[in-house]
Amino acid sequence: MNHNNESITSLEQVKVVQVIETEVIRGEGTQENPLRPIRQYWDFEGNFLGEQVDVIMIRNYQQSVERLHQLNNTLEEEIKSE
Repeated sequence: MNHNNESITSLEQVKVVQVIETEVIRGEGTQENPLRPIRQYWDFEGNFLGEQVDVIMIRNYQQSVERLHQLNNTLEEEIKSE
């Protein structure tokens, strides 16, 4: 099962589980509390199981938001100059 040359010290547990995964955006969009995507996990009875903060997903999301702000500023400047 290990497809690379690293040795596994210990495999603690393997499970196949069914859960509901949601992606939500948390934050206020400020420097102190930026918008960020969060993955949440729920069982089929609606009970919250936990959440995952993906640093790479946050970085990509924040870069996309920054690009949208830049585009918006550019469009506003073009409208003013007309």
